[in-house]
Amino acid sequence: MASPSPNHIVIFPFMAQGHTIPLLDLSKALSRQQIKVTIITTPSNARSISKYVAHHPHIYLLEIPFPTIDGLPEGCENTSQLPSMESYVPFLLATKQLQKPFQEVLQSMAESETPPLCVISDFFLHWTVPVCQGLGVPRLVFHGMSVLSMAILKYLFVHSPHSKSKSPFEPLDMSGMKLPFTLTSADIPAEVLGIQDHNSPYSQFMAEVGEADVNSWGVVVNSFEELERSHIPTFESFYKNGAKAWCLGPLLEYDKLQIGGPQKPIHQMINNSSKLLEWLTKQVNNAEPVIYVSFGTQADVSDAQLDEIAHGLEDSGFPFLWVVRSKTWSLPDGLTQKIKGKGFITKEWVDQRQILSHPAIGGFLSHCGWNSVLESITAGVPILAWPMIAEQSLNAKLVVDGIRIGVSVKRGHCLPNPAGSDTNEVLVSRQAVSEGVRELMIEKIGRDARERAQALGREARKAVQQGGSSHDNLTKLGHTLPLLDLSKALSRRKIKVTIITTPSNARLISKYVANHPHIHLAEIPFPSVDGLPEGCENTSQLASMEFYVPFLLATKQLQKPFRQVLQSMLESETPPLCVVSDFFIGWTLPVCQELGVPRLVFHGMGVLSMAICKSAWSYLPDPKLTSFDPIELPGLELPFTLTTADMPAGALNGQNLDDPFSQYIAEAGEADVNSWGVIVNSIEELERKHIPSLEAFYTTPGAKAWCVGPLFLYDRMNGDSQKPITNNYTSQDCSKVMQWLDNQVMPDPVIYVSFGTQADVTDAQLDEVAYGLEESGFLFLLVVRSKAWNLPSGLEEKMKGKGLITREWVDQRQILSHPAIGGFLSHCGWNSVLESLSAGVPILAWPMMAEQALNAKIVVDGLGAGVSVKRVQSCGPDQVLVSRKAICEGIRELMVEEKGRNAKERAQTIGRVARRAVQQGGSSHETLTNLIAQLR
Repeated sequence: MASPSPNHIVIFPFMAQGHTIPLLDLSKALSRQQIKVTIITTPSNARSISKYVAHHPHIYLLEIPFPTIDGLPEGCENTSQLPSMESYVPFLLATKQLQKPFQEVLQSMAESETPPLCVISDFFLHWTVPVCQGLGVPRLVFHGMSVLSMAILKYLFVHSPHSKSKSPFEPLDMSGMKLPFTLTSADIPAEVLGIQDHNSPYSQFMAEVGEADVNSWGVVVNSFEELERSHIPTFESFYKNGAKAWCLGPLLEYDKLQIGGPQKPIHQMINNSSKLLEWLTKQVNNAEPVIYVSFGTQADVSDAQLDEIAHGLEDSGFPFLWVVRSKTWSLPDGLTQKIKGKGFITKEWVDQRQILSHPAIGGFLSHCGWNSVLESITAGVPILAWPMIAEQSLNAKLVVDGIRIGVSVKRGHCLPNPAGSDTNEVLVSRQAVSEGVRELMIEKIGRDARERAQALGREARKAVQQGGSSHDNLTKLGHTLPLLDLSKALSRRKIKVTIITTPSNARLISKYVANHPHIHLAEIPFPSVDGLPEGCENTSQLASMEFYVPFLLATKQLQKPFRQVLQSMLESETPPLCVVSDFFIGWTLPVCQELGVPRLVFHGMGVLSMAICKSAWSYLPDPKLTSFDPIELPGLELPFTLTTADMPAGALNGQNLDDPFSQYIAEAGEADVNSWGVIVNSIEELERKHIPSLEAFYTTPGAKAWCVGPLFLYDRMNGDSQKPITNNYTSQDCSKVMQWLDNQVMPDPVIYVSFGTQADVTDAQLDEVAYGLEESGFLFLLVVRSKAWNLPSGLEEKMKGKGLITREWVDQRQILSHPAIGGFLSHCGWNSVLESLSAGVPILAWPMMAEQALNAKIVVDGLGAGVSVKRVQSCGPDQVLVSRKAICEGIRELMVEEKGRNAKERAQTIGRVARRAVQQGGSSHETLTNLIAQLR
């Protein structure tokens, strides 16, 4: 074993799968650079993380106990464990209680022989900022969004251009931002619109997050400069003290890199007995590409909407691979037989990255979470964009209008509820799904999107290679980002990385970084607070999103232990160069400032998404704007038109801190812009022109946005492709999915469907998804989170042989990388976006929450690597936002139409860029190198 490196980075991921995995990828990338990475997490999360980083000797897990509070289920330490989204806020608030144990472990590390260079913590862990400041450790924030989405959100928050809009479709005044599209109020996520309600716990929490965010030492972005370079300066401008945005992504691509020669395609490295892979491999020999449908893990898709999706997929005529979260939803009557042999529906976990990389995949019907967008781009797969929550609408805007690697699903008003209840919303009809799929897969706009997605995929892969932009940014960064793959990348550079987390999360993280000797985990106890289940230390453990704000607030209590451990590390022989912490852990900033340690912030978004969010937060568009009014964000040059509907709800609330969440986010945002820099899980080739815009929001002199992604690709440089962390993973479940994919062979590509781990998709929406998939005619792999949902009556027979539905955890990266995957129906979480694009898989964008709308916008309009699912107006708690027709049309658009073909080509191009970025000489690789050098 190599001797330990004096370089040590602490990574503190937020307790949600979509937030954690990119940071684990980053940890591994850092570990490969012989950097010691310590991942701080809670015990329950540690068990999952430890498996993901098991072969990285420089990665260490440090567990801190997650607090037990009222409102959260006992033992809940991850948002995936929340019973509903009602528990989300309590979960957020509970994370605040991690501040004290975080301070203790950081203090301890600061006093050790290898004190941390920095702390990379999630955006939600804003309370890491004061801890890092107090111990003098730089904190980098990780958002999990693109640079452009973050820049837009910050712009909206600061300037509120949507407040001046007279119509949802009126272009917003985004003066100062060079957007690649027109932005309207309709483009702004609902969370952004509501974040300024200062009376709510969520708004208060987000206010704290935002404050810590902008005060971080830097921002880690899971994107690459080639994709968002032009937006980076704008994004960085929102941060104080010259904080930089580090584009290090696509982080997922680092796993694919192997020193000493090329490695086998990832689908050849897995168990060929997997039914999913068998199905995908079989589609390769068929005439039609597969539309991959997935909406992430956060968005809730109703059963009625799932029915529409199923019908839409069946109507599209394309084979589809559909990942359904709902456990209760089943195919509608008569649909099972119709889709027999044409679709694969799974409710189990799937490796989205592997699926998107499969040659059978021709398009991706996606929620446009940034992770999904990146994965699709890296795979060169065009996207059928269906944003659902958060900044996904912005991601979809970027995908469709900005980089033009996709098309949008057409949305409309809420359709009649097939169950006769107003709780089964269908926002996208089967016709919209079918038409979207066809547009993406066979029409010219889809073909163009495919070409651009393939081109971007090449750029994304190149970014993480030696000499690539993300690879260089990773080298420059020199500190572990909240991404564990980045931790391994630093570890490989012999930099000591200390990841601070709670005991439950540490058990997961420790396995993920086990073979990275330079990565160490420092555990701090997660606080027990009212509103959270006992033992809950990760958002995946939240019973519902109702616990999310309490969870966020609970993390603030980690500030004190964080300060203690950071102080301890400072007094050691290897004091930390900086602290890289997530945007939500903004409270790490004051600790870092107090102790004189630079704090880099990691958002988990792309450069453009971050720049948009910061711009929106700063300038606040006219509140009178309707959902589809174009909005303008000063200082941003957008590649598409942005509307209020594209924006995350909270990004448009400005300083309205009437609720706890808005207050928390405001605090995180303030810490964010005051950080030393920003680490971005993206690549410069993807967002180079947006980097200045993002950096402009930071107040720290010289603060930079460091694009070091795709972070997960660093693992592949050594052939170390770890399975993503999860509490529900079983190799048997994954094997079934991959075996099914292996059986799907060209020319019948599979559409992979997954909506992440955060968004709640109603059973009614899941019904629509199932119908849409079945009607699209494409093979599908559907990952469903819902435990209660079942296929609608009669649909199972129709879909027999045509799809695989799984409720278990799946290795999304592995799935997206499978040659059978032809598309990804995704929520457009940034991690999913990165994984899809890195695999060269186009995205069918269906954003659901947070900044996913921005990610979808970027994928569809900005990168041209996907298409959008057409949505209808939300109506009722059991939302059906996308009809079966919209799903079917979206899949067809992605998989067979020219727009979809173009999106696939564009996604494949982006995938090549992403993979190159993390390699030696790649942009992300070089950025990481430069970051490390600057910290030293």
